[in-house]
Formats: sequence, C-alpha cells, structure tokens
Amino acid sequence: MALTIAVSIELTVSVSMQYLTELIPGNQARDWKQRWSQIQKNLHSVSSPRTEIMSAESIYGWAQQLFSFFI
Repeated sequence: MALTIAVSIELTVSVSMQYLTELIPGNQARDWKQRWSQIQKNLHSVSSPRTEIMSAESIYGWAQQLFSFFI
C-alpha cells in the first residue's frame, strides 16, 4: 500500500509602476517677460517730463536714471 500526498502552492504577484516627473522653473527675476515689462515701465519714467524743482541732486539722479536705462 502506497500513500502519496502532494501539496502545491503557487503565488503570482505582478506589479507595474510608472512615475513621471516634470521640472518647471520657478519665477525668476531675469525672466524675459518680466524684464520687458520692467523696461517699458522704466522707459515711461525716463521719457516723462520732470515737474519737480531742479537741484543739483535731482539733476544728478535723473542723469543716473537715464544712464542706467541704456546700460
């Protein structure tokens, strides 16, 4: 007399993952849109007529503002 016992365990695990990343640059001070907007504001400030009292300090300040606009 023969006794046969068979035990079988089968386990199948399937795992699939996908991870996507995207780098988005932050708001930078030298962004071309911001720079263009700042240039337009500065142009308006430089080209507007001056109505303040003219003193040596104010003339020097206006000249510095004009020079820095073109640099």
